[in-house]
Amino acid sequence: MKHQGTVIADAWIDEAGKVQCVKITRSIPVYYAVVTASRLRWQFQPAMLEGRTIAVVQSAAVLRRPFRAGEDHVHPLNEH
Repeated sequence: MKHQGTVIADAWIDEAGKVQCVKITRSIPVYYAVVTASRLRWQFQPAMLEGRTIAVVQSAAVLRRPFRAGEDHVHPLNEH
């Protein structure tokens, strides 16, 4: 059976840009573990505030068509 839909995942990103924690806020159950594992591997440039690196939380929508290995369409929710 093929599944499709949107998974929304929040990532807690530390001062070094590494994802420390993932919270799924909307999911298709079959994708929960896959999206969590994927987000934990992401690396970001550290966020800056007043010249210092800071930890942040980023929400992203992961859009899934019928599953094909390695195909993610990710859209950060705070960017247009």
